[in-house]
Amino acid sequence: MKKSKPTKALGFVFRQARDYKFFIFLVIFIMLIYVGLDFVYPFAYKHIINSITQDEINSALIFSGLLSTILIYALSMLGHRIFRDIASFFLIRIEINTMRKTLNQAMAHVAKLSYKFYISTFAGSTARKINRGVGRMEDMFDVFLLDLTPTALVMITAVIILIKTNIIIGLILGISLVIFIVITLMLVKKRMQLDEVRNIRENKLSGVLIDSLTNNLTVKTFTGEPQEEKLFQNKSFSWAKATIKAWQFDTWIRVFQGSFIGFLEVGILFLALWFWRNGELAVGDIVFIHGNMNLLMFPMWTLGRFWRNFKRAEVDMQDLIKLMQKPIIIKSRTNAPALQIKSGQINFSKINFSYEKKTRNVLRNINIIIRPGEKVALVGPSGAGKSTFSKLLFRFVDPTRGKILIDNQDIKQVNLKTLRQSISLVPQEPLLFHRSIYENIKYGQPKADKLSIIKAAKLAHAHEFIKNLPRKYNSLVGERGIKLSGGERQRIALARVFLENAPILILDEATSSLDSISENLIQKALDNLMENRTTIVIAHRLSTIRKMDRILVFERGRIAESGTHKQLIKTSKIYKKLWQSQAGKFLG
Repeated sequence: MKKSKPTKALGFVFRQARDYKFFIFLVIFIMLIYVGLDFVYPFAYKHIINSITQDEINSALIFSGLLSTILIYALSMLGHRIFRDIASFFLIRIEINTMRKTLNQAMAHVAKLSYKFYISTFAGSTARKINRGVGRMEDMFDVFLLDLTPTALVMITAVIILIKTNIIIGLILGISLVIFIVITLMLVKKRMQLDEVRNIRENKLSGVLIDSLTNNLTVKTFTGEPQEEKLFQNKSFSWAKATIKAWQFDTWIRVFQGSFIGFLEVGILFLALWFWRNGELAVGDIVFIHGNMNLLMFPMWTLGRFWRNFKRAEVDMQDLIKLMQKPIIIKSRTNAPALQIKSGQINFSKINFSYEKKTRNVLRNINIIIRPGEKVALVGPSGAGKSTFSKLLFRFVDPTRGKILIDNQDIKQVNLKTLRQSISLVPQEPLLFHRSIYENIKYGQPKADKLSIIKAAKLAHAHEFIKNLPRKYNSLVGERGIKLSGGERQRIALARVFLENAPILILDEATSSLDSISENLIQKALDNLMENRTTIVIAHRLSTIRKMDRILVFERGRIAESGTHKQLIKTSKIYKKLWQSQAGKFLG
């Protein structure tokens, strides 16, 4: 298991909070004040006891003199509480603003991660890593600034004071504290390792749950509830086993701490009484030593808990830190110029593409020029490279070799945002946000007005069903658009593309989810949309691409043949075979 660096999470937290340095130093200054006020207590009691145990005393005079000591002690107690609360008041400002900043940065960073990240990672698991990590930032601040640092200061100060009071007692206490701290840190280190295992299993458990809930329709369709329950139960058992092991280890830590603190307290008290018997300490000194020991008992007892909370927060933050450190592979180069579309010509030049392991080329030596305004269809068996062709154009992935030009501009050298704004995509399975229909359509053009949105909906033949909904354009579509039918989701996606009005269009079997009546209507709309636009159609149903200017036949990652439907049906064995296999299904 990879071990995390002890200061990694803390350094990350304070780097995130660097905009609030003034408030951090203010909190530290206030903390020094209330820690100092703690030590008024043993000095006050020492003074009181020594005053009232003198051989010859004037009670009235002593009493009047002790009133000021009692007042100072009372004010110190009140001051400790007030200053600690003031520190917490300013710390809240630091925590919330830093957490908000980190949430925003995490969201922005994850949104820019590669296509490979999204197809290999559970969305729910990623969300949990972000939420849990950001939530733990509050614990890091609280434990470090309000718990661990004051605890360390109290321990160091108490040992120095007791060494000056009695060097033997002070040294024994100091050595005992060092032993206690070392053993506690060793135990907590083991606990941290157990927490890492628990976190890994909890992430897997969360991923399985969200995957099952997201695909609930598939589960119901295949009556897969029992196997989903069994899979979840297996993961929950694994999580529970790791959690029990971690929590039970906590019990052993508490056993050690309680035993050590008890023996230390009794031992120091015995030594103080022994020195008193020999005349080396006064009664007030014994009370003073006991008072300092009382100040130490709480920090010692809570040190393990504070340190465990600190390390637990550190462990929980590792996933967030690793996530935010993932490199953004696909990005614009510095000061990259905007893509300028004049005609919309696309040129794939000597393109090869393979995934990281490079076991095989998904695309091999692709050389093709798509002319301005040309409508080109990509056909071929599954896995032939059609979808990868469009991913390369969007720069969801980059080619292993070769380059792609749009109007003689290398797409790797232009601004990525302007590249993607220049291409519209209607996928085979449209994905909608759990927002209103209005917001989903407007996503294609954030600055669009209501009239433009309604116009786009009409062009996509979506306006008819939208106006019949109770809340019309304000209707929520549900997660991934589940409240709408497949055809309705597709029409919302098409409306978004109409609104975006990009010069290059990619259709991934855009009418596949529609009934025959809607398909005919939208096909006419698509014909208008494709007019004067460079269009790429990824075809699964060959009956939809007979009107294309050119058809590219993919086979095993290469363009095997090219031509019109009429040409290919006569000369291409691959295309003819594909056509014949579907002709009976879609023609007639």
